[in-house]
Amino acid sequence: PALFPTRSWLFSAKTRQGFVKVCQSKSDVIVLDLEDSVAQEMKAKQLNEYVSGLKNGIFQGKRFFVRLCGLNNEELARQVEVLTTPAVYGFVLPKIEGPFCLKEYEKLVKSAEDKNDLPSGSIKFVPILETLEAYFSAEQIVNGSARNVGVFAGFADFETQAYCEANSATCETFFSQVVLAARAAQILPIAGAWDKLDDHVGADKFYRKMKACGFAGAVALTPSQAILANVAFSCSPKERQWAEDVMASSETISVVQPSIQESRQMVGPPHRLIASRICQENQYIQDVSLVSDKPALLPWRTRQRGLKDAVQIGRTLRPPLEITVTESWKALWESAFLTVNRLNTSNEFASRLGLKSAPLSFTLINTLALSLTVTSFSESARVHLGCYDAMQKKPVFPGDTLSSVCRIDDAKILTTKGGNQYTVVFSSHNLVNQKNKKVFTVQKRTMFPPLKIENRQQAIDNVILDEANETSWRQFITSQSTALLSPTTAHAQPSLSTGELIIHNDYKCFGVSETRMLCKLFKITNAHHHNIVRYSPSDILVSGPFVIAAMVSNAEYDVGDVVYDEYPMHININKVNPGDQIGTLTFVKSIRRLAENDDLEEITLHHIGVKNVDLEWLEISGVPEDLFGDELKKPAHYEKLCAAQCPILYRKIACQAVRKIVRRC
Repeated sequence: PALFPTRSWLFSAKTRQGFVKVCQSKSDVIVLDLEDSVAQEMKAKQLNEYVSGLKNGIFQGKRFFVRLCGLNNEELARQVEVLTTPAVYGFVLPKIEGPFCLKEYEKLVKSAEDKNDLPSGSIKFVPILETLEAYFSAEQIVNGSARNVGVFAGFADFETQAYCEANSATCETFFSQVVLAARAAQILPIAGAWDKLDDHVGADKFYRKMKACGFAGAVALTPSQAILANVAFSCSPKERQWAEDVMASSETISVVQPSIQESRQMVGPPHRLIASRICQENQYIQDVSLVSDKPALLPWRTRQRGLKDAVQIGRTLRPPLEITVTESWKALWESAFLTVNRLNTSNEFASRLGLKSAPLSFTLINTLALSLTVTSFSESARVHLGCYDAMQKKPVFPGDTLSSVCRIDDAKILTTKGGNQYTVVFSSHNLVNQKNKKVFTVQKRTMFPPLKIENRQQAIDNVILDEANETSWRQFITSQSTALLSPTTAHAQPSLSTGELIIHNDYKCFGVSETRMLCKLFKITNAHHHNIVRYSPSDILVSGPFVIAAMVSNAEYDVGDVVYDEYPMHININKVNPGDQIGTLTFVKSIRRLAENDDLEEITLHHIGVKNVDLEWLEISGVPEDLFGDELKKPAHYEKLCAAQCPILYRKIACQAVRKIVRRC
């Protein structure tokens, strides 16, 4: 603890001006060098400069070590004799080959301590491992002297002798051995230097990688590198929050969860030790920071979005967003999600129906209806429980301008088995076009942290309602001439039978950049879609409506030329991350001819989206009939069934939807 923090070990410049600059730096530890950076004929002069600096108090208030010469250097004895003083914390020892080298340094330092009336053991050691021989003797070296408080893992000489590159498995194997040996000996492993002085991005990545490997700090060659090392080796806000949560939990086995978007973690005594160390190191860093002058800090706030504090039943939210969907939107969507229906891809077919152009697909409009209310409604949500009765009222064409209207229909308090309380909000999401006409509607259930539930006293806000005398989109389609809707030879309808299960051959794999781009385009601003620093890769999620769209798009070729869609229900079940692949199973629940147009049929489909499974495997294992049962309402129901009847799909079901389509018989 007396040596903490040890995030950065800055090697000093050789001039008095350089001393001052180094001492003014933010480095935790300063190393005065008498080895490689000083020519042999200049070592005596440089030693005198250091001694003068010590006498003049230049290094006062700083913790510093001195890197001595090698054992065979004629200047070593005088360096040890002159620098063994209370002002020097210890010596960095170069090119240690084994424990025998430490014993030689031990003799010199012990003699100097006696001569200078210092208590035995006052001067500490930090040996440097630089050669292959030293790395092979790492365990013996770190345990070779009671004076050892740390060990440097030097890189340059090792890489030269081993004929390997810096990022090779060879280097990482030996560096990990140094970390393990040092931690077992309860001394500090310190990483070597990043030698590209102006590559600050590379230095930052290097330091963070070394921290992840278990190093306690790293060598810095410039004050800029010292700052980067300090930041990288400090406890992040996320680590501090985790540590505080763990320390506040039960001393026996318990569970912590930083946020609903992150996985729960079981913690026990080992985790408490880690958390205690994080809290302790953070306190050391704060104590050191208090010594220096603190700058005046600006007041700040974080703007919170979504529902906050209270929810008012009957309230209408109208986000200040208006989106003009252009042909480029349509092209981008169809490049991401397979679309083959003539109604959405052919202007010629649309014109025969009396439409000005091919309208946008159902899944694109469904995504917009949900995404445009993120900032004003759902960004503060914990879990999206499902969407119901998604229905298109009017076609949406490229060039239309859309806005969203969200109405709070109801809210209830939910108490979990663990005693936690949440608020479940029932809402209606409507898309309105530039003519103030409702073009799409969907009902949603969302779980929030506890909110105060209020009933709106004043008159209900004016919401765009369905026009009683206007023809609905479904009526428009079903009233069309059968000849106009008939598929051509090239668009012959695939046959479908009630009770049939289809395993589709098409898949959708979400790219990392693609997912972020789509989120920005659709104004989906939740942090767990974008913040790769706060969230681990497994906690960065693909937005739910995109997963639904992927599942449905995989079925496009196999369900035929669809002219009308509606979704009585669609639910996201397991998290999907960028890089995941979505496949689709479709069960044909029912087929009926329409009374209003006997040449059209309405087919009810049950889609299930599966992530990261080659669905051909299911041709061997089989698919349980119960997987498509109406009694499966919650994610837990699916996991229980899959664990018992189809383990290959356990935790692999990404989403599901009941979908009604209309097509030509």
